[in-house]
Amino acid sequence: MSNDPSGQRHRDMGRLQTGAAAENAVVGALLLRVLSFPFWLPIYLWKKSRQNREMSRLAVELIHQDPFITPKEIALKWVLNHRQQYRFGELDPKLPKLEQRFGKTVAHLKRDTL
Repeated sequence: MSNDPSGQRHRDMGRLQTGAAAENAVVGALLLRVLSFPFWLPIYLWKKSRQNREMSRLAVELIHQDPFITPKEIALKWVLNHRQQYRFGELDPKLPKLEQRFGKTVAHLKRDTL
């Protein structure tokens, strides 16, 4: 028997086994992600390019309607049209990054038209 009456050694061994199981789960998830890479990457890239085309179309339409529209207004219209991605509407934390993307799109469109 052990000289440890409180069972501390037994609890420590349980913690070590739990940590090892967590590490194995992380390694397994990473391995699965790497093995499925050739399948999910083309789908991910296709969805991103489709979204970029839709964003460009919206920006072009709104700029043709009002040449003085700001990227913030375009981003707000995008957020209102895509409620499932931006659940908090005007208060969504993703909105500033979206405004930056539309700002770059508007700059490219205005540069190309000059």
